[in-house]
Amino acid sequence: AGHPIIALLDTGSWIFSKGHFVVITGYDLSRRGIYVHSGSTSDQFVSFDAFIDAWKTTGYWTLRIVPNVAEATI
Repeated sequence: AGHPIIALLDTGSWIFSKGHFVVITGYDLSRRGIYVHSGSTSDQFVSFDAFIDAWKTTGYWTLRIVPNVAEATI
C-alpha cells in the first residue's frame, strides 16, 4: 500500500506497437477494473480485460519503487 505501480502498455495497433507508461493508482473489483494516471489524465478507469490485453504484449512489464527502509530510519 502506498507504492503506486508503473506499467508499460502497448497502445499501438496489430501492425505497429506503441509503448505507453501508466501509473496504477487503484482498483475497483465491483467494476472489474483499475484506475491509472496516463499522461495528463488522472484516475482514468480501465477494465481488467482492456488493461491485460495492452499489458501482455509488453511481457507484463512493471516497476514498483519502494523506499529503502534502512536508510529511511537513520
